[in-house]
Amino acid sequence: MPIVNTLGFDARTAGNHEFSYGSPYLQELASRLDHPMLAGNIVSSATGQPVLPGYTMVALPNGMKAGVIGVTTPVSAAMGSQDVEYRDAITATQALVDEVTGQGADLVIGLVHLGDQGSDMTSLKVADAVTGMNLIVDGHSHSTLPQGRLQNGTLIVQTGEFGRNLGVVDLGIVDGKVTSATARLVSRSEMANAPEKPATKAAVDAFRVVSDAYFATPIGSTSVLLEGTRDIVRTQETALGNMFADAISAATGAEITLLPAGYVGGRMTPGPITRGDVLTLSRAPTAITKKVFTGAELLRILNAQYASYPTPSGSFAQVSGLSVVLDPAGATSKSKVHRVQVAGKPLDPNASYTVATTTGVASGFAGTVLAEYPGVAEMLSDHIAAHSPVAPVVEGRITRRTSDGPTVPTGPGGTGGPGPSQTPSPSTASITPSPSPEPAPTSAGPTGSADDRGASGRLAATGSGGPLLASLLAGVGILVGLLLLASARRRRKDLGKR
Repeated sequence: MPIVNTLGFDARTAGNHEFSYGSPYLQELASRLDHPMLAGNIVSSATGQPVLPGYTMVALPNGMKAGVIGVTTPVSAAMGSQDVEYRDAITATQALVDEVTGQGADLVIGLVHLGDQGSDMTSLKVADAVTGMNLIVDGHSHSTLPQGRLQNGTLIVQTGEFGRNLGVVDLGIVDGKVTSATARLVSRSEMANAPEKPATKAAVDAFRVVSDAYFATPIGSTSVLLEGTRDIVRTQETALGNMFADAISAATGAEITLLPAGYVGGRMTPGPITRGDVLTLSRAPTAITKKVFTGAELLRILNAQYASYPTPSGSFAQVSGLSVVLDPAGATSKSKVHRVQVAGKPLDPNASYTVATTTGVASGFAGTVLAEYPGVAEMLSDHIAAHSPVAPVVEGRITRRTSDGPTVPTGPGGTGGPGPSQTPSPSTASITPSPSPEPAPTSAGPTGSADDRGASGRLAATGSGGPLLASLLAGVGILVGLLLLASARRRRKDLGKR
C-alpha cells in the first residue's frame, strides 16, 4: 500500500483476485488505501450488506461533481471468497448511476471489472442496458482498445494488460454537459523517459530491499519442462498442473485436489527454481479449503469447473487423486464430465470424499469444512523443496472422449494430443511469460475466462504475499480514471476562463 498511495488515485474497483483471501482481509487492505475501493454489486453472504462502497463523489472545478461507481465480475464467484455474493451487474450499475445522479453528479464514470468479451456479463451489455453513464473504464478481458469503443452512446476504454499501456480520456464539457469523449493509449515505451516521482521511487526502493532478496532465494530445481501457458493449462492436463495439485494434496491430506487453471501460469524450462519463480508459476493468491463432499456433489463441482470445455477457461480444473474423462459434445454445459474414477474405482455418488480446492469453489457447494489454508504458493514451495529435482509428468488424469468411444489426451482446445509444449526442453532454466512476449494486440483480447492470464515476466504481479503488488498493478489499470478526471479538471478551468 505505501507504493499505491503515492500514485494519487481518486478511486479503484475490485477485480476477481482481490477476493482470494476473503472479504475481511480485502476490507483491511482497502482501509489502508488513501482512496476508496469500489464494488457495488458485492454483498456479504451473511448480512446482505455491501462489502465495499459502491461509489464515490469527486469534486471538480467550477462546482461540478463526478460520480464514480465500481462494479466487478460475477466470475469472481468461481475463484474468490466464500463469504460474499454477487448481484446482477446491470441492476447494480443502474442503481448506482441513479444514486450518484441524485446526489448531483454532472458526469458518471463506471470503473468496471467485467471485460468486453469472454463471459456472460460484459461491459458492452452494461452499456447497452444502463442509462446515464458517460464513460466505462473496463478491465478483466485484458483487451487493448486504442481509441476505446462507443457502445450505445457510452465510451468504453481498456488498456490491455500487465502495465503495457496507460490510458488517457479527454471529455469535452459544455454548459455542464459532456458533449464529446475521446480515448488514446500511451505505451510503456513512450513512458520510458518520464520523470520519476520521488515518493513512488522511495517506496519502491524500500520494497525492493526486502523483495529482491526474497524472490532470488533458491528452493529447488526441475528436470522437466513446467508448462502453464494459458491455452494449454486451461484445456488439458499438464505436468505443472499435476505438480500443483499433488502439492496441495500433500499439504492438506485430501484424497482429491481440484485447482482452477486460472491459478497456474508461466512456463519454466529445466533448471533451478527460486521463490520468485514459484510466484510466477502460481499466478495469483488464493486460499485453500479442505471439505467433505458426497460423490454426487463432487460430480456437480467437476461439471461446473469443466462447463466451458473445450473453450479455454480459468475454471478448468487441474486434478490430483482422480481421473476424469471429458465429453466436449456434452448435451449441455452441465454434462461435460463423461466418467470419473477415484483410486481406480468409479465415483460413488453416495460415498464421501475429502477434497481440497480454492475457497471460492468450495463455498459454492454443500459439504463439511475440515480445514482452511492460507495459500497455494507456500504449498508448492514446500513440495519443490522436498522433491527436487522435481519431474512431474502427464499421466492421463484428464482425457477426452472421442465420437467413436476411445479416450485421448484433451490437447490444446480439446483437439486431442498433448501439444508440443509438453515435451521437456533441453534449454537452461528460464521462465517464459504466458502468453509469449509480443506487441500488445490492437483489438480485443482472446476469449475465455479473463483476468487469469499467464503472468508476463519473471515475477508475478500477484502471488504469495502479493496483495501489495496486485494492488499496484490494478492501480495502473485504473490510472486512466485519474487522468480522465485531471483532463476534465483542466478542460473545466479553460471553460471557466471563457
